[in-house]
This record gives sequence, structure tokens and C-alpha cells, in this order.
Amino acid sequence: TTMPVGEPALREPKRPCADVAQRAVTYYTHNQRRMNYAEYRKKGYWISSGTIESACKQITSARLKIAVARWTHSQAPLLPLKLVLHGFQ
Repeated sequence: TTMPVGEPALREPKRPCADVAQRAVTYYTHNQRRMNYAEYRKKGYWISSGTIESACKQITSARLKIAVARWTHSQAPLLPLKLVLHGFQ
């Protein structure tokens, strides 16, 4: 069937919600032994990813903002991110 002119096309989700939910349940079931957060806190472990995420963002951002940077082929996958950060889409 075709959509009437002016109506937005509805996309089918890439995965049914039930599939995504089942994957989450499976992940948590298989990794439950690693999620003993109360014990980790008692031992003084950091259980948040915020510090790591912030460091990655700062390092990536600093590298992408270098005005005269030269890019090698191995760095090429970062170029689309640089373009988005600078408003080119």
C-alpha cells in the first residue's frame, strides 16, 4: 500500500519490542552475578560509568576540535562525527 500524499510514513521497528525486552532479560539474567553493587560500594569501587564517559568525551572532543589536524586512514571513521559536531550533516 502507498501512503497518501502529506502523511508521514511510519517505519517498522527494526526489532519487535518483545525481542528487545527478551534480550535485556537474558543479559541481566546471565550477568546478575556481576551486579552486586552493594558489595562493590562497600569495597570502595566506582560503579558509575560517568567518569569514564566524561573522559572519553573530553578526549574525543579535544581531538576532533583541532583545526589543522591531519587524518590518517585509520582515523577516517571519526570524520563523520567531526562533521556532525561542526554542524555539517
